[in-house]
Amino acid sequence: MSHSLRIEKTSNHRHRQENRCNTRLSLRFYKSVAIRTRHYSSLRCICEDVPALHCNAQRFCCAAAESLCFPAYKISIHLGQTTGLQGYRAMSGSVFDALRRHLASAEHVDISQYEFINLAAVREAAGDNWDNIKSRVFVAAESIIQSHLADEDLVIRCASGYLVVFHDTSGLEAEALTEAIRQELQTFFLGEDLTRRLSVEAEFETLSVAEFAAKLDAAEVDETEISVSARKTVREIGERRQIDDTVFWSAWNPKQEAVAAFAAVGRKARPDQSGWLLQDEILGQGFGSADRLAIDLQVLAEAQSALKALTQQRLRCGVIVPVGYSVLSHGPSRIRFASTLTQMPDELRKLIFLNVENAPIDAPASQVNESCRSVLNCCGRLMIRAPLDALSLERFRDSGASLVGARLPAHYRDSLPAQIERFTAIARRLGVPIYLDGIRDWNALKAALASPAQLLIGPAFGEQPGLSAPHKLSRARALSSAA
Repeated sequence: MSHSLRIEKTSNHRHRQENRCNTRLSLRFYKSVAIRTRHYSSLRCICEDVPALHCNAQRFCCAAAESLCFPAYKISIHLGQTTGLQGYRAMSGSVFDALRRHLASAEHVDISQYEFINLAAVREAAGDNWDNIKSRVFVAAESIIQSHLADEDLVIRCASGYLVVFHDTSGLEAEALTEAIRQELQTFFLGEDLTRRLSVEAEFETLSVAEFAAKLDAAEVDETEISVSARKTVREIGERRQIDDTVFWSAWNPKQEAVAAFAAVGRKARPDQSGWLLQDEILGQGFGSADRLAIDLQVLAEAQSALKALTQQRLRCGVIVPVGYSVLSHGPSRIRFASTLTQMPDELRKLIFLNVENAPIDAPASQVNESCRSVLNCCGRLMIRAPLDALSLERFRDSGASLVGARLPAHYRDSLPAQIERFTAIARRLGVPIYLDGIRDWNALKAALASPAQLLIGPAFGEQPGLSAPHKLSRARALSSAA
């Protein structure tokens, strides 16, 4: 047999009826842990079937209630069977599961952090009663915070306060809500003698997943909320979306024998330090639009910064910036990427040549064209990268692209010239010039030069950390640099 108690607010009966929320407090060996609760109007404490407690359950429940409830609350004792800690473990797991689902599709994380100041002073004043006071502070604070939030928002308990992860609220609305909660918490603490010394600091932030993972670690999240292994999973999600740096490959025009533009390439060191993972290789299989968007925005920011530095020298060049098709085909991601572009100065945005990567060859043509054309007015030119072994490029006919191309394999194969010739033939039917990307060595360059490609892109022509003005590069020098 185990026992439960109910704590009900005696004032404002209507509020109690409308907002009643059964919340379990797991009590084990005279220790209590607070679980998520929206209101104090109905709290349910569960005593495990421990022999030491079973003999005097009613007295134990009253003691627990006395340590948790505040003035204007009444206590009623109910006897009945319960499920012990199972409900608490399920709740903890659901918090992390909800967080993981949110992070998997989130482009960024909107959070509020509430930190209780002077906890040490209150602990010293409370003496032996500190555990009870601490429970009251955290349970009350969580109740106040939850009362302002939507059901999808997450509240995470930390060593000295709480983190709130907003599901849909952001911007000025989230800032105002954060301040309103802070003021209500402060007002509550001022009404209690022992908590009067507490003050509350609150801050709203928009973070990347990697920054949020660091915030979780720094905030000393309660292990019962998000375990060490769970925080590791959050870090892995964040790290997966990070690049180490961005370099710029030369885009060479073989007809004009000049480097006409540069291609921004995000990269990340391989785990075994054997080389670099490039843009779409970083994520591997099974990534979502939010993952790709995070990487694309980092590369775009680096390209914008490099362009700004170049224009300050009164120089200009075009920059080919990659964007995943998954970003453009997903409404919220497309809006975020396009809005970032439109916020750039016009003179810089016109120098951005968007290169749509991983465009599917089996998606409906209308869908592909709509996704690509949606960003036409946000950039100087649009390019599309298709698979080298594509059987048809017809679905890109109305995409608005001024160039269609393919990336060559990292290692040369004897079949490469035939593959390039076949790709050139199907591109010719489309009536759009082609480019070839990923040219790393002399053999790949020789094969590419046999094609009518308008641009040849790759580290074979040079790789640099920043941008420079277009310059002449003869065929002989290009072949020599690739050798």
